[in-house]
Amino acid sequence: MSEPQAPDNPPVVEPADAVGSSEPLSRFSRSWVGATVAVLSALAAGILSAVLNQTVWVTVVLIAIPVLIYIAKVVLDRYRRKRTTKVVAFTVLIALGALLAVLVDRSSDQIIVCDFCPKLVTVPAGSFDMGSPTRELGRFPSEGPVRRVTIDYQLDVGVYEVTVGQFRRFVEESKHRGHGPCWVLEGWDWRNWTERQDRDWQDPGFAQSDAHPVTCVSWYDAGAYVEWLSNKTGQTWRLLSEAEWEYVARAGTTSSRFWGDSALAQCDYANGADQSTELALRAPCQDRHAQTSPVGSYKENAFGLYDVLGNVSEWTADCWRGSYDGAPSNGSARLSRPCERRVIRSGSRYMPPQGLRSAHRDKHAPHVRNHSTGFRVARERTGSMEHDEG
Repeated sequence: MSEPQAPDNPPVVEPADAVGSSEPLSRFSRSWVGATVAVLSALAAGILSAVLNQTVWVTVVLIAIPVLIYIAKVVLDRYRRKRTTKVVAFTVLIALGALLAVLVDRSSDQIIVCDFCPKLVTVPAGSFDMGSPTRELGRFPSEGPVRRVTIDYQLDVGVYEVTVGQFRRFVEESKHRGHGPCWVLEGWDWRNWTERQDRDWQDPGFAQSDAHPVTCVSWYDAGAYVEWLSNKTGQTWRLLSEAEWEYVARAGTTSSRFWGDSALAQCDYANGADQSTELALRAPCQDRHAQTSPVGSYKENAFGLYDVLGNVSEWTADCWRGSYDGAPSNGSARLSRPCERRVIRSGSRYMPPQGLRSAHRDKHAPHVRNHSTGFRVARERTGSMEHDEG
């Protein structure tokens, strides 16, 4: 049996390089540098976002973009011959860029002072006609006479009503006694308001999460909260005056509501009495919430404020008077004595369209707790509201 013959042209084997090929090291170096740049860019983006007071979602997107760009590059390097992969990768990056632009646009004016502070938006100075004209549908006599009010200072205002979670932090740290009794509506009959000893902000008689507006809080509870917040932050927080409240609620509009005069559009902008309730007077639409809704569930007004109409009524700094005769025109609070009632604004989820108007006003005794009443805060700037004792 003959031995196998060697091929006529055997392959030439190159001697191994004593040092070794530089290609693996080069690939490793490029990968390491790229990953480092991506991580450092993500950290820089996060720090920049925090400095600019962006929201959590904007910060997450800013941090994610450098990392996703690096991942997309690795994928493209590996599958650079696959055109579909390139198209998909660049489409994702474009979509992320568009999302970031939307988020930045919606939150660029929002101010985050601390993790437990209400989020703020700066409202510009301006003038407006406070009150309602006699022809406005649903008008009450207490909404006049209409007068020109000038707010000649900027004001930082809570984007949302103060939430259950924010109020809980205050109670836990300050040991504030904010327990009942609380007035609650039993069923859907307005004659069935009952003062219940077992109801308070933690249990108003319906389910709430930390994202819902706090209710069953008195005017004194709200005052204790802003005092605590002022001491915690070293800044001056307070309730809005009634004039400031209407100014920020209108947001430059002269219609009966910041979205216009239509009651049909109410359910897009406010949580009020609607078809999800059994109240006798209700809007001809469905807003998805029979009780309170998480803050920010509906469309905001032109100043970037949510729930300025509906959800819960909001305490203001003013003493109640039955008209605007003699009221100040500079945005200050009306604190003349006696002060047996405090003004509440906004209207609650129990209000029909007639009560969800920018000019609508009501009152409560300052010690009263009600599961349809909460509050919104403001942070003072230099030259802001002074109290009017007249």
